[in-house]
Order: sequence, then structure tokens, then C-alpha cells
Amino acid sequence: MTTEDVNQLLAIMKANYSYAFKTMSQEEKYMLLCTWTVTLQDLPTDIVMMAVMQLVSKSKWLPTVAEIRAACRDMHYAAATPDTAFDMMVAAGIPFTPEQQREHERLEAKRRYIAEATKHLRNEDAGGLTVNHLLANPAFEGIGTGQPSFLLRCGERNGLLLEDGQ
Repeated sequence: MTTEDVNQLLAIMKANYSYAFKTMSQEEKYMLLCTWTVTLQDLPTDIVMMAVMQLVSKSKWLPTVAEIRAACRDMHYAAATPDTAFDMMVAAGIPFTPEQQREHERLEAKRRYIAEATKHLRNEDAGGLTVNHLLANPAFEGIGTGQPSFLLRCGERNGLLLEDGQ
């Protein structure tokens, strides 16, 4: 996900969990934007948004990044599981219209996309992002070199998009 994607995600969160942002300072919003950008960097935006919609539909409190990543991991397992209902209907000889067949194929393609894009989350129960994922992020370019810190690097690239009053 990009900073712009995370900003949109945070706008959705703010619309649904406004209490969580009321007392947040600009600096805290900035840190939230930067940390969520880095910690969700390895996930496609559309999959994260689907996971967030699931969380918003059942969570009373602002989801954490860990909860979002867990929802994405759960989506992997759901998408990687074959549609046994359709397979059983085929095995039973139930006829399908060409439109039903095309719809099934479209859904299966989406399931394969989700399963492939989230397969790296399979063993992430508590591990979170790998060191290699973090080191690949430009926000950590200066690590070990005395260059600017994470938040400064994040700010140089991204700027603060969540303004007071938004």
C-alpha cells in the first residue's frame, strides 16, 4: 500500500471510528500514517480494503494493524479453499447456464488473486513483517549509516495527508 492508499484507509477509519482521532495531535496522525504505510506495505490495497470492510462490519473499536493483517491472512485461507458447493453441483450433474459458469470463473479468478497476494501471511500468527520487508522500505534506507530516522524519511517522501479538521 502507498501513503495515499493508507491515507484513504485512515479516512475510512476516521469516518467509522471518529472517537479514535478526536484527541490525536498532528504529530500522532503523522506517526499513524507513517507506521501504517510501512506495516501494510506488503499487501495490495484492494485486499486490505476488503479486510477493513469486514472489520468495520464487526468491530466496535478502531482495528489495529495486527488485526488488519490477521483479517488479510484469514482471507487467504478463505480464498485458498475450493468452492466445494459448486464442485458438488457439477458432480451431481446440475446444469449451469453459460452466465453462471462465467460468474463462477470470475469469482474463482478473484479467489486465486487473493490467495496468491496473501500467501506470505500464512505463517504470520505473531511474527508480523519480516526484517527483509522492513529493510526494503525506503523509510529505512539510512539504517546503520547515520542518515535520517524512520519518521523523517517517511515525511520526506510522503508528507502529512491527514490534516486537522479532516
